[in-house]
Amino acid sequence: MITEYLRQVRSVFVSLRLTVVLIALSIVLVFWATLDQVHLGVWGVQQKFFHSFLVYQGLGELRIPVYPGGYLIGGLLLVNLLSAHLYRFKAGWRKSGIWIAHAGLVLLLLGELASGLPIKQGAWMGRLKCEQIDLVLRTQLPATHRKAEGELGYQPRPLDETLRDTCVWMKTQGWL
Repeated sequence: MITEYLRQVRSVFVSLRLTVVLIALSIVLVFWATLDQVHLGVWGVQQKFFHSFLVYQGLGELRIPVYPGGYLIGGLLLVNLLSAHLYRFKAGWRKSGIWIAHAGLVLLLLGELASGLPIKQGAWMGRLKCEQIDLVLRTQLPATHRKAEGELGYQPRPLDETLRDTCVWMKTQGWL
C-alpha cells in the first residue's frame, strides 16, 4: 500500500503534464508581473512575484495568497526536472546535449534561489549616511541627461532637493 502511494507521488513529480502546468503558471506570473510593473517598479515586482513563494493581494488590512510565486513554481520545476532525470533519462553520449542543457537550467534555478533567499530588502546598502550619498551623487560622471532634455522635455529636479527626499525615504525604509 505504501509502495503504491510512493509510486503515485513519483508519477506526479516525473510527469510531463506537471512540467506543462508549471510553465503555463510561470507564463501567467511573468505577464501579471509585467502589468504590475507600472505600479510597483522593477524591484517591487521582483520582490512581490518572483522572490516569494506565494503572491499576496491586499484586501484592506488582510493579505490573501492568490497565486504561486516564483520560488514555488521554480522549486517545483527543479524537483520535476531532477525527478524526471533520475527516473526516465539514461546516461550516455547520445543524450549528452539534453544533460548539459538541463544541468544549465538546474544551475540557473539553484543560483537564483541561493542569491535571492538570504537577501533582506535593502541589506546590500548597509548603514549609509546622507553625506556618503551626497558625495557619490555629486561625483562627476561621464553620463548626461542632455538628450533626454532635448528629445523628451525632461527637466531634472535640483540635486539638493532630490538628496533630501532620498534621505527621508531611506530613513522611512530603515536603511539609514
